[in-house]
Amino acid sequence: MRIVCAFFLLLAPAAAQLAITDVTVIPMNSEVVLQHQVVVVSGGKITAVGTVDSVKVPKAAQRIDGRRKYLIPGLTDAHVHLLSTTELPLYV
Repeated sequence: MRIVCAFFLLLAPAAAQLAITDVTVIPMNSEVVLQHQVVVVSGGKITAVGTVDSVKVPKAAQRIDGRRKYLIPGLTDAHVHLLSTTELPLYV
C-alpha cells in the first residue's frame, strides 16, 4: 500500500498551488474512506477537498496523481534512531 504523506506541503512555497487528484483520503473525523478525491492546497493551506467531479483544480496548480495512493492527515513518523548526526536532516 502506498501512502502520500502531507509533509511535503510544509516544504512547498506558501504561494504555490497544489492539487492531489484522484486520491483516497482517510479522514480523522469518520470511519469512512473517501475514494476518488481531489485535495487543493493554496498558500500552504488546504482550500478544497471533494470528489473528482465536484472540485475544480486551478489551472496554475501543480498536479500530483493520487491514483492508488492514500492521503492521511497528520501522519508522522516521530520515532527514529539516528546512527549519526549527519542523518538528522533526513528526518526533519
